Amino acid sequence: MAQAPRNIVFIGETGSGKSSVINLIADHNHAVVSPDAMPCTSDFSVYDVTIERRRYMLWDTPGLNVPSSIGRLFRRQTSAIGSIRRFLQERHRRGELDLLVYCVRGSRASDAMSRAYKLFCHTTRRIAIPVVIAITHLERAQPTMEAWWQDNERRLGDLGLVFDGHACLTCLSPHHRRWASQRDIRLLISAEHRPRALSTLSDREYLNDPGCVVC
Repeated sequence: MAQAPRNIVFIGETGSGKSSVINLIADHNHAVVSPDAMPCTSDFSVYDVTIERRRYMLWDTPGLNVPSSIGRLFRRQTSAIGSIRRFLQERHRRGELDLLVYCVRGSRASDAMSRAYKLFCHTTRRIAIPVVIAITHLERAQPTMEAWWQDNERRLGDLGLVFDGHACLTCLSPHHRRWASQRDIRLLISAEHRPRALSTLSDREYLNDPGCVVC
């Protein structure tokens, strides 16, 4: 009997490198990548990839930008966040949510990152689905890309951002750090992560907080 594919959902703000990470994993330009921070993923896309005889469904999502208070921009961002919320609920209902990958640019941990985490990542961990972080744009990090994690892990914890695994990456090609990045992100999505104990949340409660502005 064939093994069921492993469903991996990638979320992150516009320009965080979600599509680039998917291409890095697949070693192929499946997902469209935009220059700088211009949005390019406006819908949900899935890529069927086999790595070392294991099948993965890699789900790309629209940019997860925290809502601002500026008219049309607020409406567009809350619409995107609401769509992602409903998408995750549907994946979970179908049993197609094995891992959530939160992609962030390699800058200092911020309050905006914390708000986005609380919208999706914290609640997802409460239903025992692991959440990992992929830090991108680290091609200039010194002395190694892993130095970002060493410098920021404590601050992430202070902000309440807890992850079940991490990978520090560059998606540039060609780049001498690309092979190590591909190895690390593939190891991250293939590992059987065990979320740290959190208060339980029923399936019906998942992402159904009545106080959430995007619900």
